[in-house]
Amino acid sequence: MNVMKIVHTGDAHFGKTRFNKMADDGSNLFETICYENARAGAQRIIDQKPDVLLNGGDKFDSVNPKTISITTEQEILEWYIDAGIEVVQICGNHDMPKSSHVRCPLDIIARNSNIHSAHSYRYQRVEIEDTIFHLIPNMLHAADYRAAIKEVKISNSHNNILVTHGLATTIRDKRISEAAEFELDENILLADFDQIFLSHIHDQQQVAPSAWYSGSQEFLTYGEIGNIKGGLIADPSRHTVNHLDLPCIPMTDLGIIHSAELSGEQLADIIAKKAEGLPATSMARITLDFMEYPVRTIPDEALEATRDHLLDLDIRIKSMEIDHAEIHQQDLRAINYVEEFGTFVQQRALTDKQRAAVLAKGTDTLKTVIAERGVPV
Repeated sequence: MNVMKIVHTGDAHFGKTRFNKMADDGSNLFETICYENARAGAQRIIDQKPDVLLNGGDKFDSVNPKTISITTEQEILEWYIDAGIEVVQICGNHDMPKSSHVRCPLDIIARNSNIHSAHSYRYQRVEIEDTIFHLIPNMLHAADYRAAIKEVKISNSHNNILVTHGLATTIRDKRISEAAEFELDENILLADFDQIFLSHIHDQQQVAPSAWYSGSQEFLTYGEIGNIKGGLIADPSRHTVNHLDLPCIPMTDLGIIHSAELSGEQLADIIAKKAEGLPATSMARITLDFMEYPVRTIPDEALEATRDHLLDLDIRIKSMEIDHAEIHQQDLRAINYVEEFGTFVQQRALTDKQRAAVLAKGTDTLKTVIAERGVPV
């Protein structure tokens, strides 16, 4: 068999906005930098001279993407095509329509013979040289994955690669709890493929002997602090898979400040010193432990320079009055969600009328969800 070089990426979520900082043209700064990084990442991928680029889904954050999202993606695809790189892509749960009457955005942009897209709720087979790509996009129903995998016919004369989008059962504790988030049966992950490339989970990792998540290029939420970001570069003939570094907006954990004895001004000074040296437009999180007073007592002007330098500064508070002992995923039934929500609302800077309205609506919604999920109050 010939040597084939493959790059796998996923979960770009084009169109996602965060924070309230604006670029010079008035667009959301986070979104704008993500597009810039995507272009720079595409050039880095092209420099690797792969034969095939795999995209595992959630290219767009919405099934109805913005014009800028579509034009940016079309621009990047043209670069790959001009470089002679075959593009193989599938839909994820964000960019797959939840109704057969709505067109998928991948259907709109995939108008070139070098682009192979699976976006029609069905298994597709793409043969490129000595490799067969078995494509299973995000489906309307969980059972559709099992039906699709039954259509796969492994070729003994080719490399066989599965590309799909979903939650591996081996890491079900990392469930994102989104619409159309389906678990991938363990039998799929252990099937007789040379390599399996997955998207949906934003942390790059191996989840089975031959199965990998590429992860997302960007840190999209603070829950992803510590994730490995980038892409994968693979050779199915040699069964090798390696990390490919791609540009992204930095996200840094500045640690914990034990703040019970500190004034607001002292806290601001410590935070500013911890943030010194971070790249411009970084995202940073800091935790205030045993905080006896609201974070609003930190003078806004004292943190102004730090906030101006960063794309975002996220300040978490661990209150003295609340026991935040970590509860493992299998012990989630031990959480009194309604009580936790009530405590959270009481700590917010709300008027009595606002607090009563939030408590009433939120508690009612929580009880409805709890009843549906079978979790005791």
